[in-house]
Amino acid sequence: GRYEMVCPKCKSNLRVSSTLQGEEKVMRKRRCLSCGRVLFTVETITDGIQYSDALKLFKKKPRARHDAT
Repeated sequence: GRYEMVCPKCKSNLRVSSTLQGEEKVMRKRRCLSCGRVLFTVETITDGIQYSDALKLFKKKPRARHDAT
């Protein structure tokens, strides 16, 4: 099935309300269908990296947490 992102506050589905496309990044504004919370996600576009190598890099550094309120 299709993967749905869920709201960290109420666990309902998030819907993409807008997308900004750059050369190497995509930023999406997401809104919770239940509580209305707004979050932003950033996707990085890469060429020539294996998924397993990307996971190793991702797990090495703690991710910064940014809560949109």
